[in-house]
Amino acid sequence: MPQTYEDEIYISQTKLAEEIIRELPDFCASFFTHLKGKSVRTRLQYAYDIKRFFSYLKTQPGFRDINMKSTRAAGILDKLTLKDIQEYLDTLEYYSSGAEIMRSSPSSRARKASSLRSFYKYFYKIGEIEHDMAQLIDVPDIPSHPVVALDAGQVQRLLEAVKSEEGLSEKERSRHDITFQRDFAIVMTLLGTGIRVSELVGMNLSDIDFEEASIIIRRKGGDLDEVFFPMETEVALRDYVNNGRNRLSPSPDNNAVFLSLQHTRITVRSVQLLVKKYSQRAGLNVRLTPHKLRSTYATNLYEETDDLYLVRDALHHANVQTTTKYTRMDRDHKREAASKSSSIFQPDM
Repeated sequence: MPQTYEDEIYISQTKLAEEIIRELPDFCASFFTHLKGKSVRTRLQYAYDIKRFFSYLKTQPGFRDINMKSTRAAGILDKLTLKDIQEYLDTLEYYSSGAEIMRSSPSSRARKASSLRSFYKYFYKIGEIEHDMAQLIDVPDIPSHPVVALDAGQVQRLLEAVKSEEGLSEKERSRHDITFQRDFAIVMTLLGTGIRVSELVGMNLSDIDFEEASIIIRRKGGDLDEVFFPMETEVALRDYVNNGRNRLSPSPDNNAVFLSLQHTRITVRSVQLLVKKYSQRAGLNVRLTPHKLRSTYATNLYEETDDLYLVRDALHHANVQTTTKYTRMDRDHKREAASKSSSIFQPDM
């Protein structure tokens, strides 16, 4: 049986995590064995974060001359003071991207701090270090952001931009002729189902049931979930599967729904870039991402149904608290209505 997209991702992320772990001090191996119950993506993220921590230590006085790789005892962590750890966290504020210095997001800094706390907590719990200094640090707060969702007019402008050739060069028109049915089906599927971009690129032809207007989606964590799509999405998907997909020259054994110009399964990054491209062509004053199309679906569904639990199930959220952010736009509408109704208290002049 050929490997599924999920199998490919699992294998590649597992290999990458193992490569990074081999570069870390020997004593770190037991920590990652302890994480075996976590998803491979989580273990990979821990590996990146712990690698950054030890890369920093190698530059500090007292650690430069130590062969960190062959260090077998976690006791080396006891040499660090709270001040040392805080100074490391301060370096997370910025990172290098080529020749540029970029500011890290609060969520990125919070994750790295949380990874370090988990790392220390593990070795303290099993008795290999005497002090759990990392528990004394504060994990940076992650500011909440308002949900960004497109209104009906913006959605129409986006869809028209996907189909339009206006302003394109001859080379761009040639490419557009090959890809616009695919791109239109991608945007319609994201807007019509609310699935994640990773779930979209993992779709196979055998997952689509046009008779039932549904798709079998492999969710985060590996669960299979049946997702239904509206008639507008069905029309776009049928057109692409029956006509546009062949323009991308798929090999007979390629079961992926959405293909790249290289005739392989399209990547998450490619979908992100094409959504951004059409957003710019549509002149939307929004930094559009596939996740914002998911937000558009969720916000619209809540406004139509006023059913938070229905939205939770549609988005496959484990906790309804995660879903409550999509009610904010509805509260804004109520606030606006309350503001307008205050005119009853204004006397005529």
